[in-house]
Amino acid sequence: MDAKQVEEMILKKNWDVTEYIERLDPSVIPVLLKLAKNSEWEVRQLSLLCLAYFKTRESAETLAKALLDSDINVRSYAVGLLQETHDPAIL
Repeated sequence: MDAKQVEEMILKKNWDVTEYIERLDPSVIPVLLKLAKNSEWEVRQLSLLCLAYFKTRESAETLAKALLDSDINVRSYAVGLLQETHDPAIL
């Protein structure tokens, strides 16, 4: 699954994208970072889930920033994902 397909699925709020997370290539990270700033909370939430899989510094920082998201659903989801991510960047 390429970055464009991932982006389309997330923008459609298609949670089936989670079935492909383990097969995603790190080349999708820039797309996920962009989607994490989308105006729709469901898109931000789904992009965070995909980002968390990569366990990179960028993903950890984005998850940490999501703790300040305007939507409680995104903030709550970020908390749960951060509990699984052990990166010093979070501190």
